[in-house]
Amino acid sequence: MKLEQLKINGFGILNDLAIDFEPDLTVIYGLNGSGKSTLLNFLRSVLYGFYHRGSPRRYEPLRGGSHGGSIVISEGGQRYLLSRVGDRRSGGVLIIE
Repeated sequence: MKLEQLKINGFGILNDLAIDFEPDLTVIYGLNGSGKSTLLNFLRSVLYGFYHRGSPRRYEPLRGGSHGGSIVISEGGQRYLLSRVGDRRSGGVLIIE
């Protein structure tokens, strides 16, 4: 599985963010508090679901945007769009296209 792109609507301090990953290697770096760990938790949340409301690991949007976003992955020559949007009662709804 190869990660090609991510788009964040709202997740912690990150909002309205799109990243296209290079085919071979992409390096994410920045100062402390710039959102590197938040980015990693966003990827986990899209794949496995958001933590329930009230959890400190839920990463409610702090700078606007709706909670969630999408990633594009490729596997075996196929591309898949995985989107997850948060709701108040569950870990969010996962849509795979």
